[in-house]
Amino acid sequence: MTSQAPSTWSARLDGFIALGDSTCAFNPVYGQGMTSGAIGALLLRDCLKEGGASDRELPRKFFRRLGSFQAGPWGMATGADFRFAGTEGRRPLASRVLGPVIDAMFKAGQADAEIQNRVGEVINMVKPPSALFERPMLYRAARAWLRGRASSPPKTSKPDPMPPLGAADPASV
Repeated sequence: MTSQAPSTWSARLDGFIALGDSTCAFNPVYGQGMTSGAIGALLLRDCLKEGGASDRELPRKFFRRLGSFQAGPWGMATGADFRFAGTEGRRPLASRVLGPVIDAMFKAGQADAEIQNRVGEVINMVKPPSALFERPMLYRAARAWLRGRASSPPKTSKPDPMPPLGAADPASV
């Protein structure tokens, strides 16, 4: 049996538009697939309203809009994946530069309900990732970070969650 290189598809498939996971398959851990598929359907609806189903430019217009939208959740997912040491591949500059800022934003959200709500809106794709970098959000995060640096207690070692062998039976204490 010989291995053949995959052939490329050169024919146009008028009347067909790819949606959902057939255009971009996200890591299911982040829960972006269903929302991205639904937003893709809304983008297709808008393109159909503008030019109709017979518009020969429909696929190009739709995929340009879809690609522009998918860049956000794809960047969030791959950026999150690169936080794990075992992730292979070249880390994009945006991930290296924005990763610490996003980490600070998440941490600031623990003490600031407005930041926490914005992070939730971005994660749940109600707002685009750029909403984390609006001036008021950056200001709030910087203020929370500075407040935390000024008042953070010295680090202490945490107790071992597993008692050593031979420790007293918790039921007898």
